[in-house]
Amino acid sequence: MHRIIALALVLIQFTTLQVQGLGEYMTIYSLVDKIDDIRRNESLRLETCEIIHKNYTAAWSSGGNYISEYLSIIEDLNCTFFKEECEQRVYAFTTFSSLHYDRSCNRSKFESQCFSTLFLASSARGTNISNWNELLRDLRTLSLTNEELYDPCIQVALYDAAVQERGKYGYYHEMKNAFAPFCGLTWCGFDAENLNKNPLSIWFCMASGCKSKTFALMAICGVLALVTFCVNLTVVFVFLLNDKLRNSQGIYKMSLASSDVVVGAIVIPSFAITIFLFSVKQETMGAAYTQRIQMNVSNSSDRYDSVPHLPGGYLDNKLPPSYRNAIGFFTFLSLTVSVYTLLLAGFDRLAVVRKPLKYSRDTAKKQAVRATTCMWGFTIIISCLPFFIDTLNYGLVASTLISVYGLSALYVYIVVFSLPLLVIWITSISTLVLTRSHSKTARSMMTGTMRSQIPSTEYRLARTLGLMVGVFTLSLLPVLIVIVASFFISGLNTRDPENLNLFNSQAYSSAEFTALLILVCNSVWNFFIYSGRNKDFRLATGNMFNRLATKVGLAKCAPRLSRAIRRTFSSSSSKSHEQGSGRHQMTDTDETRRTSLQSTTNKLDITNTTSRASIDYTV
Repeated sequence: MHRIIALALVLIQFTTLQVQGLGEYMTIYSLVDKIDDIRRNESLRLETCEIIHKNYTAAWSSGGNYISEYLSIIEDLNCTFFKEECEQRVYAFTTFSSLHYDRSCNRSKFESQCFSTLFLASSARGTNISNWNELLRDLRTLSLTNEELYDPCIQVALYDAAVQERGKYGYYHEMKNAFAPFCGLTWCGFDAENLNKNPLSIWFCMASGCKSKTFALMAICGVLALVTFCVNLTVVFVFLLNDKLRNSQGIYKMSLASSDVVVGAIVIPSFAITIFLFSVKQETMGAAYTQRIQMNVSNSSDRYDSVPHLPGGYLDNKLPPSYRNAIGFFTFLSLTVSVYTLLLAGFDRLAVVRKPLKYSRDTAKKQAVRATTCMWGFTIIISCLPFFIDTLNYGLVASTLISVYGLSALYVYIVVFSLPLLVIWITSISTLVLTRSHSKTARSMMTGTMRSQIPSTEYRLARTLGLMVGVFTLSLLPVLIVIVASFFISGLNTRDPENLNLFNSQAYSSAEFTALLILVCNSVWNFFIYSGRNKDFRLATGNMFNRLATKVGLAKCAPRLSRAIRRTFSSSSSKSHEQGSGRHQMTDTDETRRTSLQSTTNKLDITNTTSRASIDYTV
């Protein structure tokens, strides 16, 4: 008997547990037939109540955890905190959950609030019922309209009707979304029969304003995905089709753009897909629970609620493991490739600044190819770790981002992201300092007109490196701010519902989503930086689109397209050259100026070599 009760304590957890070897999901209502045994053992009853309270507090905001069943079970077990729960109404965040408190804690108030709603629904179909229980019985037979189903009174009354005719557990389903960006908490519920007959989802329960915002977010993700994909695919082909651009930095640019193609093709679209799966996808209950609980039901019944069903709405129901693994793999892969590509590019530029005379472009190009190949292989292996390590998996880690999650995830993020980012910043600063030192040496050796030409090169390099560090840091800054803010803003922890601040929580979810979009869309600016700073890239891009337009039968439009592309970036190129705020190669004028300076004195060989390589710095 003791072992049976111990097993019961394990099964009462609200989070669904899959019993290994049985392939069956056990939930709280599987213990209903054991309630009398639990009541007779006072210590067991108290311990059971404590576990129920602990588990629901931790998981109330996730799917499959119902306020209706929670209030019913703690009432059935005579838990000492049931009265306190009724007084504090911890989870009364919405009208729906508040009505459930009224139903369990103050039934007369609930009936008085919702009687008129049920009476109108019944009388609209030609019946005149004034008894509450009769109204509930009639409610189960009605084909309710969408407007009626949207009413919280109808939704809670459907649970009351299910309890009256069927039972408290397994005949009702609740849906909630506590983390939708730019939306408040959505929480509603329906009986099993209506859920089976109607295509109901969180979308059905959302306010109209929330629906508009959600649709807008999915549309924005779609547009950003298309722009990111096209822009980075253009960068890949421009460098791939032009030998002049395929130097060591060109190799790293192609690697960076390739990872960002994945971002545009998979990562950003996954944001919209995840929002859709959480909001629009129809929800269902779990499989039928074959044991008849609290009642005997005829097997010949055609109603869906003729048998109890397991809870639904869990993460695995909304985001299947196969989906999380696929999206998580490509998300983590693209992020790690981006970081390590920047790291390798930084080492390449630092090497040419430190030892310019030993730097060989051909050797550097070969090394870049080998390093990039090895780096991609390494990141693929790292991205596969969650498939083989039990303490790692791919899950929803922030808003709509699916990435590495688990007990060992922190160590992965430190090794894969934090340390490389620190090295990138140190390398960039070191390159900047060394380059400025070489520029000062060059200035001290020149006088007159030629000396006045040095600062432009020096400032150009300083601003190039500053732009590199600044743009990259700014893309991370919103994410860092969101992470740091979580330690100072109160009321964000859903596991502490008593102190949860819904306004702060929703604002944080919105900021988190925005920060992630800024991070993953950072690569879009690379194309414009390349076009504005590198004349060869700009011309190659125009020629490529010119040839493409000709091949697809737009020969008449090709010259106009080419001129439009050149005009688009000519002004930005001129402005960037005047301000010296670029990221990449010098123009032909700068090359001529440098050649003139080099012919003046042989002592400037090292400085000129350094400047030529350093100004080609690539983020």
